[in-house]
Amino acid sequence: MISKLADWYRIAEHKPDDSTIEKRKSAILEVVKTIEESDDLSLLGGLVSLVVSGEIVRRDSHQPIIDTMMSSLCKYQPSLPTDPFANLATLRACASVAAGEIIHLPDGDTDKRTGLDVLGSSLMVSAIGLRPPPKERTLQKVLSELLSISESTLRIVANTIRQRRSASDELANLEAETEIKKIAAIIKSVVVAQEQQTSIDREELELLWWMRGGYSSILNKPIVKLDVPNAAVICAIELADRCLIPPPESVSEMVLELVSKDRSIQQMKDLDLDHFVKGIDPSLPSHLTIPNDEVKMFTLDCPVIFPLSSVFSAADRHVIADRGNESSRSTRHFSPLSFARQMFNERISQRLLQEKVLE
Repeated sequence: MISKLADWYRIAEHKPDDSTIEKRKSAILEVVKTIEESDDLSLLGGLVSLVVSGEIVRRDSHQPIIDTMMSSLCKYQPSLPTDPFANLATLRACASVAAGEIIHLPDGDTDKRTGLDVLGSSLMVSAIGLRPPPKERTLQKVLSELLSISESTLRIVANTIRQRRSASDELANLEAETEIKKIAAIIKSVVVAQEQQTSIDREELELLWWMRGGYSSILNKPIVKLDVPNAAVICAIELADRCLIPPPESVSEMVLELVSKDRSIQQMKDLDLDHFVKGIDPSLPSHLTIPNDEVKMFTLDCPVIFPLSSVFSAADRHVIADRGNESSRSTRHFSPLSFARQMFNERISQRLLQEKVLE
């Protein structure tokens, strides 16, 4: 969202001058290009973490995005101090605009998707999920707009991939004298349409039958017999694993519906992160991160984006001080439904990461 630069840059300066805006614009576009052309997904993860947390996390995996941004900023303004900690507000402002550029679909045009826009949107939703709104008004506005853009992108793409195509409509293009190459292209289109239709039908059946059964294949128990923290996590990951990605908003609502079914007000009382984590069955943490080494590493390296997954993935799930404090959430209380939605969003982000890794 380079068009938002002058407005969003107020995170760093109250009234940036025209010269500063032009220098930052060039640097931001260079950063965006670097991220889009790189196979290093930690650049995107570090960017989202910086935007949402406003902190430079002292992790080796986040150093590439800091180096990339500082290199571009100093290239267009050599007088800028090279210490990133001295430029934290500038980095956050520029990172916000860069993130907006990556996750925004031009006029909702899904034909111009890069893959990073969907992944970046999902990561942004996960990162903002449980985080308290910032007190500073401009920053609050920026994060609100980024969340809105992310949700819009995910919604548009989710609807697009679920559009039903008719094989008969594709076959209608066949004529007696159609060239062989065109026939092959039409047949391929028919097969794709059929596969897409099958995927959509299978998703609906998978979700509805799982909802109807209300039974966890991981813990081998009915959902209604699980403690609320376990139900929140199980419903989130088992439904997230059964849907096409990105999912429509209705799937997230299914998660919440099943978690709260037949629960009393007392059972659904708010919990802090510590008590929520301690309520999880000891056998569950191993299931909460997709079994892909790169995805696991990304999850652990980005606790801002994966506050729940990263905690559960820790060697000792009861020792959450470092990871909890890093995202400033351990003392806040949330509804179990908020935890369920967060776990669902994190699992979808993991699946999108895996898809990107395997491309």
